[in-house]
Amino acid sequence: MNSETNAARCAKAAAALLLCTASLRAQLPAFPDPVSPGSGVVITPFREAVSPEWPKVPSAGRVKLHPHILVRALRGEGFALAALPEQDTSILTTEPGVLARIGRHWRADYTATWNRYSNPAFTDTFDSTLVLAGEHEPGLWRLREQARLETSTNLLIETAAQTRVSRRGVNFELERDLGRGNLIDAGFDHTRTNLDTVGNAMLPVTPNWRESAARLRLTRQLARDLHGTAFVHAGTTAAQETDSGQARPGAGLRWRVGDRLQFGAEYSREWRRFRDEPRRSLRSDVLGARAEYSPLAATRFTLEAGRTLTPSFLAGEVTRQSLLRANLRQRFLGRVQFDAGLLRRHQDSLPAAGGVPLTRTDRSRSLDFSISGALLRRLNVTLLHRSTRNDSSLPGLAFRSRQFGVETHARF
Repeated sequence: MNSETNAARCAKAAAALLLCTASLRAQLPAFPDPVSPGSGVVITPFREAVSPEWPKVPSAGRVKLHPHILVRALRGEGFALAALPEQDTSILTTEPGVLARIGRHWRADYTATWNRYSNPAFTDTFDSTLVLAGEHEPGLWRLREQARLETSTNLLIETAAQTRVSRRGVNFELERDLGRGNLIDAGFDHTRTNLDTVGNAMLPVTPNWRESAARLRLTRQLARDLHGTAFVHAGTTAAQETDSGQARPGAGLRWRVGDRLQFGAEYSREWRRFRDEPRRSLRSDVLGARAEYSPLAATRFTLEAGRTLTPSFLAGEVTRQSLLRANLRQRFLGRVQFDAGLLRRHQDSLPAAGGVPLTRTDRSRSLDFSISGALLRRLNVTLLHRSTRNDSSLPGLAFRSRQFGVETHARF
C-alpha cells in the first residue's frame, strides 16, 4: 500500500508541472494538423473538414475496395520563392485513390496526387502515398502495425523553394489494458526521409536523415476522471552534421471535467548528444498542453500549445519549435460544418556546432476558415480560405500570402 501511495503521490506531483498531449490524444478526438510536423509549409493541401462514414458496398471474398477522389482548385497570392518577387498562382490538385479492407485486421490505402500551377515559376508535381496498417489482439495485448511510403512536394518556409519530401517508415505499438483505467504501452518507429528541392533553394538542405525511436508509457488512474502518465522516449538521428542520440523522460496528466471539458498536458526533458567532433550536448524542455470544450453537442473549442525539438530541413542544424493553436468547429443542420483555426509558430534553427549562435528565427501565423457540406453521404463540398504571414531574421524570407478556393471529395 505504501509503495502504491508513494507512486501515486509522485505521479501527481510530476503531473502538476505539465503533462501529456500524446496520452491525451489517445482519449480526445484530434483535429488534423494544417502543416507537416517540423516544417513551416506555405503551400500545402487543405485537409477535409467533414469525414463521413465509409459506405457499405458489396465485395468479393474478404477484400473490400473503397475508391475515393479529391479535386481542389485554389488561388494563391504572395508566395516567397527563392530570390524572386512574391508570386501569385492558381493551383489545381487531383487526388484519386483506393482504400482496401483486407479481412478483419488489415487496411491498405493508396493515393496519387497531381498538382498543376498556372504560374510557370512553379513546377507541376506528382506525388503518392501508400499506407498498410493492421491491428491484432493476441491475448490481453493489442498490437498495431503500420508501414508508410509517401512523397509530397510543397513550398516550404525553410527553403523558400518547392521541396520534395520522401518518407518511408514503419511503426509498431503494443498496449495492454491493466483495468481500472490503467494502461501500459510500448512503441517503436523507424523513418527514412529524403529531401530534394525543385529549382533554386535559398539555403542548402539536408539530403536525407534516419530516425529510430522507442518509447514506454505507463498510465495510472489517480481519481475517477484523472489519469497520470510516466514515460520515457529514446532514439537516434542520423543526418548530415547532426548525428545524435537522445533520451527524453517525462510525465503527464489528463483530466475530464464532466462531458464537456477535458484537459491534458505533458512535460519532458530531452538530452541530445551529437556524435560529430567536437562533441556537444543539447538539453531542451519538450512540453505540450491541450484543452477541449464542447458547450453544445454541435460545438467544439480546442486550444493547444507545445514545444518540440526535431531534425531540420537545413544541413548542420536542428529545429526548436513552439506553437499555439486554437480551433473552433461548429455543425449546422446536421450536414454543414464550419471550421476556423489560428496557428502561431516560433521556430529557431539551432546549429549542431558548439558556440555558434542561432542561424535563423521565423515567426509565422496562419488563419484558416472552411465551410463544408455533405451531399448524399458520399460527396463533400468545401469552401477554403487561408492567410499566412512569416517574419524571418534572414532577408528575403518574410512574406504574406493568401489562398482561397473550393474542394470536392467523394468516397464510394
